[in-house]
Amino acid sequence: MATQNNNTTAKGDAFEERVYHLIDDCIQKGEIPVNGDQSKVFLKKKYESKDTENGVIIDVAIETYAAGSDDISYLTLIECKDYDSAIDIGEIREFNDKIKELEANKGYFFTTSSFQTGARNKAKACHIGLAVID
Repeated sequence: MATQNNNTTAKGDAFEERVYHLIDDCIQKGEIPVNGDQSKVFLKKKYESKDTENGVIIDVAIETYAAGSDDISYLTLIECKDYDSAIDIGEIREFNDKIKELEANKGYFFTTSSFQTGARNKAKACHIGLAVID
């Protein structure tokens, strides 16, 4: 059973890294509407939380800074799930909780599968962007 868990973790880590490189590349090419010179992309960054003392680890994050400032002016969080089955509403709720907890400005959910109708509706209501990567 431990081997299956290690394989699942490795699969998830590889997908997160793939999304990280995709996002970083798109920012450098100017294909994402953030200032590449004032933005940094992070993989598995831990953020302090106002709700939990352990903080929250985010799969991929984009921090954008105002000119001359060391403070984050815009925080984008990206959740990555390399699943064989469709993402359900619970996954979107959980991600939305992270967005609120960290007071992020925007959230995107990337998957290799699809989204159930309830998940799509919840994401729309919460202004979470959805992306399917094949």
